[in-house]
Amino acid sequence: MSGVSQTLPLGYAELLSDIKLTRALPENLGSSLPSIEQIERELQGDEA
Repeated sequence: MSGVSQTLPLGYAELLSDIKLTRALPENLGSSLPSIEQIERELQGDEA
């Protein structure tokens, strides 16, 4: 992508890189991450 990034507007190459990274992540990654509520409980010290 280095050749492409030289011809794209500033910031656009970074966006494409982020999209490419997101597509490379496993589909089930979201289900293996803690929920916002779980993180908040842990930060408050009330981990269930």
